[in-house]
Amino acid sequence: MNSKSRTTITRALAAATATALLFTVSACGEQGDMEKTASLAEVQANADKMVKDAAGAVFPSGFHLTDQGPQPLQCNDSTDRPTGKVLTSVNYWVDGIDKAANTTYFDKLKTWFAANGWHVEADKRPHDPFLNASRDDYLMSLEASSAGRLNIGASTPCVWRDGTPPASR
Repeated sequence: MNSKSRTTITRALAAATATALLFTVSACGEQGDMEKTASLAEVQANADKMVKDAAGAVFPSGFHLTDQGPQPLQCNDSTDRPTGKVLTSVNYWVDGIDKAANTTYFDKLKTWFAANGWHVEADKRPHDPFLNASRDDYLMSLEASSAGRLNIGASTPCVWRDGTPPASR
């Protein structure tokens, strides 16, 4: 793959991830929400397990996930002011699979979502190979790059970094 194709794929992935996270970030709650939460590390581990469980159910043996690293973001309230909470996402390239079977993988994930308590939020196929679903304030998605490479990932709910709100002033 040449560098231009790689750049196009990276930009498309970044745009799709940012779009998915935007919906989550804008739903992070208001400034007055000062209850304890899970920690960022805990929700990141949960998201990672959810993605790996889904991938294990959808993709054939021999697949492997290439980690793109966590992508932490601040959460904003409805007026676009930072709440002090953060969220993150976990994203993986799915390697070692037959790209010709991508439609089957999307269908299998949609079935897996229904069987595992996820609510499908968007299925933009066939024009845009993108599917996402939510459960317990997590948002998981599967999308294909223009070259047919699949990315699976999930974003977390907004939480206090260590699970504890800052002390009142």
